[in-house]
Amino acid sequence: MKPIFYITGSSRGIGKALVEHALKTNNCYVYGISRKQSVEHERYNHISIDLSDANMLNGLELPFDAEADKVILINNAGMLGKVSPFGKQDNELIIKTHILNAIAPAVLSNWIIKKYSETASQIVILNVSSGAARYPVASWGNYCSSKASLDMLSRVISLENSNGKVKTFAVAPGVVDTEMQSEIRQASSSDFPDLQRFKDYKDNEQLSDVREVAERLMRIVNNPEGYKDTLLDVRKL
Repeated sequence: MKPIFYITGSSRGIGKALVEHALKTNNCYVYGISRKQSVEHERYNHISIDLSDANMLNGLELPFDAEADKVILINNAGMLGKVSPFGKQDNELIIKTHILNAIAPAVLSNWIIKKYSETASQIVILNVSSGAARYPVASWGNYCSSKASLDMLSRVISLENSNGKVKTFAVAPGVVDTEMQSEIRQASSSDFPDLQRFKDYKDNEQLSDVREVAERLMRIVNNPEGYKDTLLDVRKL
């Protein structure tokens, strides 16, 4: 079996850890999709693109390998957006947040299914979602709603592909020690009522390591038949 990965947000955090984990499998090839490159490997090819740019997405065309037997798309790239209530939001940042978190995964999923549905024996789409997609968080309106859109996208693709050739998941990774968490801790307490809780996660060493989270996500990718539900939570696996 010749597996090929397409992983967004591949330059740092969970995305980079996923790339490094995938490359441990000798026969797999990885396409990393992000603005910056931070991985060098003979079986890694970097695609530089700003996935929050609608014009770039509209003309999207990725490398295609007709010999790939198993194709895995991991939509990991995401952004928190401005941490503040509505009425204090910037229109441009609202648009960029929804494009990156919701529209880019839809475009990429459409491309993968269209390109590989006739050549690959299996397609796995893993969307990195969030608990915030399923529970509202004050001042995270754009993040919550765009990740909720990602959950529904995953459910629809699962429904459309009940024959099992295309397996789709939306997985909440838990509270992970990434740059996004650092961004959250820098928010204003007047705009974000839950600020202290997130500072406590860091102070009390309650943040998950990116490598551990990546390993758990890869378990799903490597054994998609073992998971019946589309919406999953890393902490409950």
